[in-house]
Amino acid sequence: MPRHFRCPDVLTLRVSAPVVLIGAPSIAFAQEADPTAAARGLMPFILAAMIAYVTRRMPIGGWLFYFYLGLIFSPVLAIVLAYPVIGDYFQPSLWYDLRTYWLSFLSYIPWLASLIAVFLASIRLIVPSQRNRGNAMFLRYSLLALVIISIVGLVIEIVYFPDDAILSVISAISASIMCLYFFVSRRVKYVFDNWSGSWDYDDFTASISAQQSKT
Repeated sequence: MPRHFRCPDVLTLRVSAPVVLIGAPSIAFAQEADPTAAARGLMPFILAAMIAYVTRRMPIGGWLFYFYLGLIFSPVLAIVLAYPVIGDYFQPSLWYDLRTYWLSFLSYIPWLASLIAVFLASIRLIVPSQRNRGNAMFLRYSLLALVIISIVGLVIEIVYFPDDAILSVISAISASIMCLYFFVSRRVKYVFDNWSGSWDYDDFTASISAQQSKT
């Protein structure tokens, strides 16, 4: 019999790895009655700062390393969670009505596809020979597409599935933060756009200091 299909796992994966990167879920979903909730909510931020500091001398290090974890593991986690139910998104007969089917399809499948595009662009830039401005811009525009698609999905959720909207809000915010970082980060430009074949942390920090002195 046709049914209304809205899988909790599929909805939850929209805020899995990207949100973990910025530490939002620990704060947003902390129990107010628990006096230690605020302290636990700060732990992701502390962990993020520690990871950025420890890896700062690597080319893909510092905050770039931290955000890169999300670019790599978000799609992997999304595919793992979606695998048991992804077929239902391509079988309208399983849904209660076609309007629900198409709205759910448009709010999720394009988002998953754009997340996979971000993953592929990120993997390509790990290879030193593939680091150039063209490939870096492809990653940036893939992230921008993810943000736009996340906002479109958010509008659909707010209008037609308001109970699920909070997940889409967090997803859109997380994608926007990562997108902004890859557009403005000096390290991203130094490592990806202007890759010279070698990495020198001292030269990188000196270039930042020189740029700051000019402003």
